[in-house]
Amino acid sequence: MNELALLAGLLALVVATAVGTVQARNLYAATILLGIYSLLMALTWTLLHAVDVAFTEASVGAGVSTILLFAALVRIGGRETENQSNLHLPALLLVLLLGGLLAYGLEDAPAFGDPDAPVHRRAAAFYTSLESYHLSHSKNLATPVLASYRGYDTLFETAVIFTAGLAMILLLRKESAGSPAEAEEIAEDPPAAEPDAVDPGRSARLLGRPGGAPRDLGRHPVLSKVCKTVVPFVVVFGLYVITHGELGPGGGFQGGVIIAAAFVLVALVFGLPRARQFLPRAWSDALAGVGVLVYAGVGLTTMALGGTYLEYARLALDPEHPAGGQTLGMTLVEMGVGVTVAAVMATIFSEMVED
Repeated sequence: MNELALLAGLLALVVATAVGTVQARNLYAATILLGIYSLLMALTWTLLHAVDVAFTEASVGAGVSTILLFAALVRIGGRETENQSNLHLPALLLVLLLGGLLAYGLEDAPAFGDPDAPVHRRAAAFYTSLESYHLSHSKNLATPVLASYRGYDTLFETAVIFTAGLAMILLLRKESAGSPAEAEEIAEDPPAAEPDAVDPGRSARLLGRPGGAPRDLGRHPVLSKVCKTVVPFVVVFGLYVITHGELGPGGGFQGGVIIAAAFVLVALVFGLPRARQFLPRAWSDALAGVGVLVYAGVGLTTMALGGTYLEYARLALDPEHPAGGQTLGMTLVEMGVGVTVAAVMATIFSEMVED
């Protein structure tokens, strides 16, 4: 009963945060509310025992997405344009139409929590069976579902993430004169801008200090020491999450975002040129594609060994114990996913804050 009351309270806060986000006219405030919304949803998923979903919501929704939205607001401004009327009739009609279609479709849906629903009698019954455990030897049910039983789907999701990073490069990256090495040198030591070329108070205003110079966070003793201390642990924890998804919550998506968060933290405290010393632009561009190739390469390897695409059992050193091949295959593809996610997240952030 206490857990149910806590869940009801969290859902009420989720609804209130969503309403506040829609009503906010200051986009920075709306972004903060979205981060709070994601954090509340992560707690809600945890109470519902969907820990993998909660992990993803906390790392992606409340973490990196919030930072990327702030980076976007630096480009477009933090105030919503005032319109004569906030009511958009075509959008309202479209929402009502889709809502009506969803309500109509719910008539044929099974009752909530019905144990005789097809999903519980077929797919879920197999995923939770001893046969599934003997095939994957995974204590976390979500990992074999995502990395093995739905391996094609996860491969295409990884390709979509790579495509998103490629799109950001094509849309935002400026062509630099000279070689890539010269471009990196310019990024590390940019030339002085002409007085009329920039607004000297713009960065200060974004930091909330009108008329003043931007603060160098890297010279702040507390921030610099904490960043230098925390970043190695963040990277190691991200690698652990990627490689131990079959033992507990986590996997390539969550671990990749955690590793990218270390890059973002260094960039926020010490500046983007310093962060690129640890992950140069050429490396992040290459690693985004390498992760997809690793995932696809595992499937090609299983085919070369006489199996079907992504049939991990073919990777087993002992053919009589295919579970070892399942574990190895899932670990390899999760590493591919983690590499792509980390590289793409770092690329998106760096391209958005390049100016």
